[in-house]
Amino acid sequence: EKIKIASGFLLSSPPGEINDVFTDLTTLIGDDDDALRAGVLDALKQYTSEQFSTVKLPGQSHQTIICEAAHIDDNRYIDPRANKTFAFDYMHQVTADVRTIEIACANIQPIHRAAIDDAVKVYVDAHYPGGASAVFLRKKLVTVAIVGNKYNPSNFWNGRWRSLWTFSLGTNELNGNIKANVHYYEDGNVQLDASKSVQATVADASVSLPSPDDAAAAIVKAVKAAEGAYQRALNESYTRLSETTFKSLRRALPMTHKKLDWDNV
Repeated sequence: EKIKIASGFLLSSPPGEINDVFTDLTTLIGDDDDALRAGVLDALKQYTSEQFSTVKLPGQSHQTIICEAAHIDDNRYIDPRANKTFAFDYMHQVTADVRTIEIACANIQPIHRAAIDDAVKVYVDAHYPGGASAVFLRKKLVTVAIVGNKYNPSNFWNGRWRSLWTFSLGTNELNGNIKANVHYYEDGNVQLDASKSVQATVADASVSLPSPDDAAAAIVKAVKAAEGAYQRALNESYTRLSETTFKSLRRALPMTHKKLDWDNV
């Protein structure tokens, strides 16, 4: 029961606060409870993968994303941009046992993967400062993972944007899932948890196997349009929430139906 409760807290950790939650749990349950610490490993693994945690491998300048598409087996993951695999320690959030691989062994069309990866990276660098991306290609299935983190604990807020896109070379259908999480905790505790599933058409990509550059440009164009539309929709909905919904909750006049004469109060 303690493991179940602790795991639930970990899986609900706001962006950038998993270490704080884990430390608080350790304080509450005792640092010497080895069975409990071992029991929450599955929750840490799930959180790391679902939240698109990022790591930087030795000798690399880019961040690689830990997600289900990158998972090989047990605790090993692939960084296709660096042509490397690595083990990940969920408890201490560090990498180990980095190995170089032949990327063609894991991806049937490495040229397409590299072209799409380059195009996605340009898009992410332009729209998600400090963000990370990864592109995986197994047989003809392209998986694009994007994550952007904004941590500002000094002003009591943290946020994360995640999106996962899949596209099969030879079709024109793009499927995606976008998630946005924000935690604001100054004089309160409010969390935003928004998500949207997207189905889009990738123009000029329905040939049996488009050229690498054409496929990359078409996919990124569709991703950019879908993510931009969702961001605008979020902005508009919260503008309406502030200007109309919350305003309607406030009584225009007191119970007397007369304005209060503040000079005589």
